[in-house]
Formats: sequence, C-alpha cells, structure tokens
Amino acid sequence: AVPPANYDIVLANINRNVILSSLASLHARLKQGGLLITSGYLVEDGEIMADAFHEHGFSVNQLARNNNWLAVKCTRL
Repeated sequence: AVPPANYDIVLANINRNVILSSLASLHARLKQGGLLITSGYLVEDGEIMADAFHEHGFSVNQLARNNNWLAVKCTRL
C-alpha cells in the first residue's frame, strides 16, 4: 500500500504482471512529468511493457539491458 500522494519518482522492481496491473495506480501517484523506473522483467517483454506504458499515459525515455533483464525509464505525461 502506497500513501496517496504525488511523487516525483517511483521505482518498481517487481515483475511484469504486477507492474502491468499497477500502471494506473502508478500513474495516479506520480506528478505530471514525474519519472517511473521499472525493472524485473525480461527483454522479450519489452514491447508488451512499452505498449502498456503508452496506453497508461507514460512516455518511454530510456531502456537499459543487463543480460536478459530490462529496465525502463518513463515520464508521466
């Protein structure tokens, strides 16, 4: 449970399904222009994640890969 507030940055290192199901909540907790940094999912899930970020009002800014793991930095629109 995250207290209802508007944050500048949210970090989520969980897994693909939890992040996907939390995107609306994460969007609501970020200030406009705030950063969402996620990781904990595989490179092959990158397209699914990018599509979901866009659908929930985020702009993908940067991707980082470490072996088969992916991290994504987004901005709340």
